[in-house]
Amino acid sequence: MVVNALSSEASTGRASALYAGLGLASAALLLFELILMRLFAVAEWYHFAFLSVGVALLGNTVGGVAVALLGPSRARRALGGAMAAFPWSLALAYVALNTIPFDSYRLAWEPRQLAYLALYDVGLAIPFAVGGYLVAYCLALEKERAHRLYAANLAGSALGALAVLWFLPALGGEGAVWAAMGLGALGAGGLAYAQRAAALPKQGRVGGLALALNGLALLCALAGLWGRPGWWALRLSPYKALRYALQMPGAQLAWSRWHASARVDVVSGEQIHSAPGLSLRYEGRLPPQYGLTLDGDDLVPISRRMTAEDRAFLRYLPLSVAAALRPGGSALIIYPRGGMDVAVALEYGLRRVVAVEDNPLIFQAVRDLYGEFTGGLYRDPRVELLVSDGRSALQGARERYDLIIFSLAESYHPLTAGTYGLREDYRYTVEGITAALKRLTPHGILVITRWAQDPPAESVRAAAAIVEALERAGRDPRAHLLAYRSWATVTLLASPTPWPPQEISAVRKACERLGFDMVYYEGMPPEEANRFNRLQGPGDYEALTALLGAADRRAFYRAQFYDVSPPTDDRPFFGHYFCWRQLPAILRQWGKTWQPFGGSGFLIVLGYLALAILFSGALASVPFLAQRRVRRPWAVRLDRTIYFAAIGLGFMLIEIPLMQRFILYIGQPTVAFTFVLTGLLLFCGIGSALADRAPLRRVLAILALLALVYPALLRLITEHTLGLARPLRWGIGLGLLLPLGMAMGVPFAGAFYALREVSTGERAWVWAVNGSASVIGSTLAAVIALSAGYRAVLGLAAGCYALAAILSRAFLSGGQPLGAAQEGHKEDVADAL
Repeated sequence: MVVNALSSEASTGRASALYAGLGLASAALLLFELILMRLFAVAEWYHFAFLSVGVALLGNTVGGVAVALLGPSRARRALGGAMAAFPWSLALAYVALNTIPFDSYRLAWEPRQLAYLALYDVGLAIPFAVGGYLVAYCLALEKERAHRLYAANLAGSALGALAVLWFLPALGGEGAVWAAMGLGALGAGGLAYAQRAAALPKQGRVGGLALALNGLALLCALAGLWGRPGWWALRLSPYKALRYALQMPGAQLAWSRWHASARVDVVSGEQIHSAPGLSLRYEGRLPPQYGLTLDGDDLVPISRRMTAEDRAFLRYLPLSVAAALRPGGSALIIYPRGGMDVAVALEYGLRRVVAVEDNPLIFQAVRDLYGEFTGGLYRDPRVELLVSDGRSALQGARERYDLIIFSLAESYHPLTAGTYGLREDYRYTVEGITAALKRLTPHGILVITRWAQDPPAESVRAAAAIVEALERAGRDPRAHLLAYRSWATVTLLASPTPWPPQEISAVRKACERLGFDMVYYEGMPPEEANRFNRLQGPGDYEALTALLGAADRRAFYRAQFYDVSPPTDDRPFFGHYFCWRQLPAILRQWGKTWQPFGGSGFLIVLGYLALAILFSGALASVPFLAQRRVRRPWAVRLDRTIYFAAIGLGFMLIEIPLMQRFILYIGQPTVAFTFVLTGLLLFCGIGSALADRAPLRRVLAILALLALVYPALLRLITEHTLGLARPLRWGIGLGLLLPLGMAMGVPFAGAFYALREVSTGERAWVWAVNGSASVIGSTLAAVIALSAGYRAVLGLAAGCYALAAILSRAFLSGGQPLGAAQEGHKEDVADAL
């Protein structure tokens, strides 16, 4: 594949190899990017996943800049090496992820961890740089076929995004890497086959060598899929719960499966004992248990339930207090995981229990693999299993329940400055609590159990969401809320109707029997708090009393050490507690505490953003410095620079919030990311194809308006359609992506065509600026979403597109249709990308 590599007389078969090769290479790139997100979530922590987007964008930018700088002759000579290296680089990137000894817990006092983190990024960016080089070369220099190659690039990328939904469950994360390597070998092999058809013998020999190496890579990928070597297994962080559990004497990995949403593992071992919040008054022994983890963390028990002795401890758990209030009732339990809350509900005689899980592998493990061990818990005729995300189950439910239970599905984690704050959880938003309250019977109970923290944080934030939801419904939250505390957990009970005195008395008596401390009920005297599980200093009672009695709740939130303001669907980060008043304490503890990122997770994200700005700025400067001989007025070049930076930022500031918001609508992060990426790729391709007939300034103005309108539109559609079946929601979601995606495909393609007469160096300059701005935008979107919400991110995107509309006057034809021939337009768009 070179400039004029396939002559007009070349055979159809050879031309097809070029299109198929580019499509498969593009599929391998996007497939690997999505696999990388899941590998990060399992091997490290969830908040690493978003870094894969930035790494992929940075690598692609590097590859494209390399093509622009080398020029046709030298780029042609380097092409054979890129084709040969592409599939191997995918495997080597996984090896880097699995072998570089990066330890986030030691980052504060071991400077070498910064070097390891940099090696992480470089190693993972290499395959995207090599793949980006191949794609950029095809699109920039095969001008006669640019439009068809561009279509192959988009179609292949969409195929790769969809393939992850099949490869992960079928092959697992490690096997999916082999699959990506195999796709990459097929793609690069197709390109190498086309290279062999080059007119020059030397080029043909290079293509033949690359073809042979790609064939070898394909054989290695197939061997890896067949043999599944043990050394290829994903290495988990030593601080993951699964690694901890497997270090216990006699512990074994009993079962492990991958799903698109999470990897599920089951660990056996005599030392596994877990019952969060179990009363200290319980004198018996816990039954034998297995440990179930999701993505290697958040270990929850699967408890034996065969005899009365096995079930005895269930009456000493925090949920037992609420379950005893509604015997014979119905319950909806969100994410019961190992089934302990379901067992409590049945123990107290509930006639109907609906268990909701977003991962079908959990039901497979508890019902099928350990069905007899759990006494047929999930085979009980009173239990209904529903595979759905929690919010969809709440808003799609047609009946009302006596109990709605948000199970404690996460392990205890210290709240160190937002370390675990990037995980979206739409159960605990104000809108999620509102949906739960609406699905309760008039005297139903919403039960939320969270970990006790010092100072109180999880319980206060959950209570703040309940208070806000009750007030939006026109109720006085003081009369509708009860709370009590075990030695490790705090349980909140909320009801649509005020608590009657007899039920308050029943809760108090149950807590007295179990040794739980009352935390809140209306009129509770201070001496009733902190009796059994004594705390030094202010505790949950003082915090909840102050929250419910505050005349100005914003002032109350500002006075807390942690950010405990209620999450919303616009800012659904229940675990993000960072606020700037913590900074002095963080700096005092930096290098002295053994915590992820030294206890400053959010600051590390900000630091990563600073590095993205630094490296992206340096990368964008390379084409300009290399082409400094071009004589153009700086003012004109500055206008163009800002324009392409603005549309690059704007694109990512829309794409990232769409991915996050569609987690609520589609239900699972990986599926939502795949859905948005596939839709935007297809619709942006359509928009780019129509860019030559689109009034650019008008499209930019429309994009700015859509970015402002979409938050309200998404909220409205989510509220009314979230309960629909998933296929219907997918169709509605595609309808939402269609106009936005088509509009987002116009600004880049149209502007590049308008600059068709300028030098190659200047085109490379603005192309690099656009790619670098996209790298920055991927991280900037996460930072703004954590601090101010998705609406603020989309508002900034609207500002970027509005600025681009203004700046486009400097070098575009007054906003009129560009009127170029379709073929010529396609070639220049390809050159741009």
